[in-house]
Formats: sequence, structure tokens, C-alpha cells
Amino acid sequence: MGLLLWTAVFVFSAAVLIKSAGWFVKGAEDIGLRWGMPPFLIGATIVAAGTSLPELASSLAAVTRGETGLVMANVVGSNITNIFLILGVAAISAGGLRLGSDFSLLELTMLLLGNILLAAISWNGIVGTLAGLFLLGNFIVYIVFKFLRESRFLVGESMRDIRGRAKLAGDMGLPRLSTSRSVVLLSMGIVGLSLGAQYVIESILSLSRLLHIPGTLIAITALAIGTSLPELVVSVSAVLKKKEGIAVGNIIGSNIFNALFIVGLLAPFKDLRVDMLTRKVGLPFLILSAVLIIWPWFKGEITRRSGIVYLLIFLIFLTLLAGSLG
Repeated sequence: MGLLLWTAVFVFSAAVLIKSAGWFVKGAEDIGLRWGMPPFLIGATIVAAGTSLPELASSLAAVTRGETGLVMANVVGSNITNIFLILGVAAISAGGLRLGSDFSLLELTMLLLGNILLAAISWNGIVGTLAGLFLLGNFIVYIVFKFLRESRFLVGESMRDIRGRAKLAGDMGLPRLSTSRSVVLLSMGIVGLSLGAQYVIESILSLSRLLHIPGTLIAITALAIGTSLPELVVSVSAVLKKKEGIAVGNIIGSNIFNALFIVGLLAPFKDLRVDMLTRKVGLPFLILSAVLIIWPWFKGEITRRSGIVYLLIFLIFLTLLAGSLG
């Protein structure tokens, strides 16, 4: 009975976490538009971070509980899932994904740098304060370069133009909310993220005790896949609308955010432990996920065949994790 109960708690909490992230992003995005924030800045900050909010919230909850190993397992597992599972599924379903301008040399460089730096820093089993600050510094540099690059398109743009683009976004399916509803939605998102994250971590710890398996195994698999669902929804939706560039850009941006911002933000407050399972299985696949995106970038496309290869690699990853139980 205890196993079924905590499994249900895990599934429900993960669902609350994902739904609350959507509320938070919608409320924050609408408030940002009302305050006159340029749409590109909203996209580069609020929307880009939105799909990674479940990972951030669950990582914060894990740190407050002293379970720092779950943070690294979740981040590593999420980044592997994003590339091999989600991009694999998207490439197969679309018959190939064209890599548009959303995936530039800047994004490729930061994806490689973020994943390889994270793997190198984590190899000794601890990510400490200096390492965290170094990762966070790289994320800030990335945001600054992204800001400078995209702000060129807004030179001479008046506030009327910005508001006009915001209205256009609403006309394209992003309805504007009243200020009070935006605040309520934002507040609901914050509360839901907090509660959902706490119970996700509690259920992982309870399930690990009941099943006599490491909590990091659940974090690197079930939690990683669960918290990557927003990326899956956004990517599949973009593919169906023939906007492959958005699908790829969403995944790459999420991976950069996970590796540099989440780990970089939390490590200065508390050393993050990297358990043997994450080091032996997770980190090699993390590096592989970054390296295998180089060739498609040069070709300008992730083919259906590449998507199949990505899925096969993800299955090998899961098989090796399952084999660690023996």
C-alpha cells in the first residue's frame, strides 16, 4: 500500500510541478508585457527558463532537505533526456528537424561548454562554491551575448512598436490577462512549484527506502523524464506547427539553463554531491549528448535516422542504469 501511495504522490506532485510552471510563466510573461519589457527579453529570460522551472524547483527542494545528490542526478538526467529522448522523438515525428537561426554558433558553443564543464567539474564527486560561481558566470556571459545579439533587431523600436508586437503575440494565440489575473496566476505558480517540488523530493526518498534503491536512480530516470515533459510538449507542439527551429532552440536553451544556471546557482550555497551512479553512467552520456549535436549543426538538420540513433542511445542509457541494480 505504501508503494502505491508514494508512487501516486510522485506522479501527482510532478504533474502539479509542471502545471505550476506553466502558470508562473504565463503570469510573469503577461506582467512583463504590461511593464513594457521587450518581447525578445521576455523570451530570453522568462519563457526560456520556463520549461526548466520544474528542474529548478525540485533542485531547490532537494538542497533544503540536504539531498544534494538528487540535484546533480536530476540535472544530468534531464539534459540527457532532452537530447536523446525528446529531440529523438521530435526528429522522427517530423521526418527530420531543420536547425534554424535559433540554434546559432553561440548556442552550440554554450551547449558544449556547459555540458563538458559540468561533467569535468563533477568528476571528483563534489561541485563546490567556486565551481558553481564559475558555471553561473558562464551563464551570465551567455545571457549578455544573447541580449546584445537580439537587441540589434530592436534598435530604434519605440514603445508603441513593442506594445504592438505584444498585441500581435496575443492575436496569435497568447491571450492577454488582466493585471489581477496575471498576479493570481503568478502566485499560484509560485505556491504550486514550492509544494509540488517538496512532495516530489519526499516521494523519491520514500520510494527509494521502500524499493531499497538509491534515490539518485529515481532522480536520474523518472524525475528527469517527468521534469522534461514541458520541453516535450513545447517541442512536439512546435513540430506540429512546422516550427522546427523553436523545438530545437527550446531544448538547447533548457540544457544550457540546467547545466550552468541551476547548478551554478545552488552550488555556492551548499556543496552538491555527485554519486557514483551519476558519475559512471550519467556523465559519459552527458558528454556524448553534447558531442553528437555537432554533426547535425554542420549539416543544418537532425535527420530521422539521427532521431532513431538518439532513441537507441537513450535506451542503452536506461539499460545501463537498470543494470546497476544488479
